[in-house]
Amino acid sequence: MATKFKDSLSFYNELSVVYDEVALKRYSYIEGVNQILVDFVRTTNNNSTKWLDVACGNGSRTLYLMRAFGSLDSVVAIDNSINMVNSFRSRLREDMPVEVLCSDFTKPQNLPSKFALITTLWNVFGHLNNPQEKLVWLKNIKNHLAEDGSFFMDFNNRYNLEYGVWAVVRNILSDWFRLNTALFPLNISGIQTGVYVHSPGELDNLIQKAGLKIQKRIFIGYRSGKIAKIPWFYGQVLLQITHER
Repeated sequence: MATKFKDSLSFYNELSVVYDEVALKRYSYIEGVNQILVDFVRTTNNNSTKWLDVACGNGSRTLYLMRAFGSLDSVVAIDNSINMVNSFRSRLREDMPVEVLCSDFTKPQNLPSKFALITTLWNVFGHLNNPQEKLVWLKNIKNHLAEDGSFFMDFNNRYNLEYGVWAVVRNILSDWFRLNTALFPLNISGIQTGVYVHSPGELDNLIQKAGLKIQKRIFIGYRSGKIAKIPWFYGQVLLQITHER
């Protein structure tokens, strides 16, 4: 029987032991997102890029991307799970320009720097409790994003036909009749929590309210990791966000 947790923090503290195994099962999707990030950094990097990775997990993906990006000035990685943070710190070498912090990004932050690149990856917003927490998170992003910087975030898409045609039809009808059924159970390795699955444009108003602007909306197949040819109804959503200009 699955262990039921009321909050995502308990879920991720428990999940930290098997996090790498879970990520491996979604390798194609994660690598598809990674490649878009790598291409972006390699075409914009001026050898002084500062990167903030929010909700970094156990650090395996952060360290992989660091190697793939090439030259970075510094990296700050944040997670609110102490187990994830401790796992990340255990992977570090002394020569790595990485600072790992345990902090709750749904609370106001005051980091002593601005960052050319900020990421929040793998449906993190699906684990936030309400729109208020999401707005605080986005405002923290705005306050720490360099003037010409970019913020990348991805989230699961409840209109994604990879979940099945009838599931998507049900979700569309639920939205049409405002039945508020976007919270779904998530059970991984016997560890259970609730996860909110957004529609593709659901976060647009919050992003604008935070003083940010969507530059690109990319749909990526959850199984294939390839950019979808049928946007909106196929794949999960990756956003590139900048300051509103």
